[in-house]
Amino acid sequence: MRSFDRRVFRPLRFEGDGSGYTLIDSVEDAIGYVTDIWPVRIGKAYEDALQACIDGISDRISPEQVRQILYESARSAGLHVGD
Repeated sequence: MRSFDRRVFRPLRFEGDGSGYTLIDSVEDAIGYVTDIWPVRIGKAYEDALQACIDGISDRISPEQVRQILYESARSAGLHVGD
């Protein structure tokens, strides 16, 4: 993790489509993943993940809350994600 970034959290590992994995360890990384890589951009899981990113970047929720919502949303969407 980058210690100078105040919006960091314990890393989440998102499995790719056979091309490795993506490590997410900050609200900023989460925004990039949700807006650029998330496979299906409709539905409750996507909306929850996106809202968590918005709330996290606006400091309405903590980075760890963003992490938890991102994890739960990814699991709900059937994505392979782990600690």
